[in-house]
Amino acid sequence: MDPTTPRVWLFASNSSTFDAEEEFRQADEIFWSETANAHVGLGDTVFLYGTRPVQALTHQCVVTGVGLPPDSAAGTEDAWVDEGALEQRQHRTWMVLRLVRTLDAGERLRLNLQALQNAGLKSAVQGRRRAPDGVLDLLRDVLVKTQTPFDADATVELYPSDDELVEAFATRIDHRDYAVSDLETYVPDRYTYQKTRGSAQRAFADRVKSNYGYTCAVTGISTPYFLVASHIVPWSEDPRIRLDPRNGLCLSTMVDRAFEDGYLRIDSKCRVHVNRERLAADPVLCEQLMAFDGLMLAAPAAEPPHPDFLQRRWDATV
Repeated sequence: MDPTTPRVWLFASNSSTFDAEEEFRQADEIFWSETANAHVGLGDTVFLYGTRPVQALTHQCVVTGVGLPPDSAAGTEDAWVDEGALEQRQHRTWMVLRLVRTLDAGERLRLNLQALQNAGLKSAVQGRRRAPDGVLDLLRDVLVKTQTPFDADATVELYPSDDELVEAFATRIDHRDYAVSDLETYVPDRYTYQKTRGSAQRAFADRVKSNYGYTCAVTGISTPYFLVASHIVPWSEDPRIRLDPRNGLCLSTMVDRAFEDGYLRIDSKCRVHVNRERLAADPVLCEQLMAFDGLMLAAPAAEPPHPDFLQRRWDATV
């Protein structure tokens, strides 16, 4: 499987062993035992697959804890229909699944076993496995009801965030796992969407701004309130590089806005070009930005902008 494939998992959920449906009615988080052969990480997306008689996806979750000690699930005995199954797991470590949403009846119908198999799933889900590409496409068709919103980076940096999700996204950056699926950030509730999207942006911004010493690569401004981690290839255009620090620049708010709207462009060699024609109607702004025309970007301490990403942005703003 392509390493840039979003980390989306399918977990078999057997209600005769553990009643996840009932537990998620009472709480937003549940413990789930870990296995040695499935490398599920912080921030990964998990869809629970209800085994017989349900035979459909039932819940979307995000992993907010991994590697928790065996006694972490103490006190959850009432959720286990099969106490023997809990005893079999007493020496395992645990992860935490936080509920993102409970799929409604219509969504479950469109994500039942037959639909999943038509999309490329070879058999009913057993244990846990990565979602194949065809199933990812099906999930997007059913659950992502709008196109990925275009939200300017400066706006997203004002979104709420969740410390655990920020840590999870930061860990993925450390492991060079830069893909973020629309499935991970799209939820019907606007606040929850903003918190997830804001958490991803915060992890990205922390890394990019740190690389540049919290200084704008064009102006040299270093007051944090006036700095933005600006995506070179916009977030909405390529899920594979949404967290890639090489797809980011630390810019001041004015330069970020000028870069966002094409008043200021940056070539693949990191040289700044100001679009005089677009600024003809505003001589004051033209004077401000022309001071940077021909300037080379300040180099970051690590993870410099990728020439291919700069070229893609250049070509898109011609």
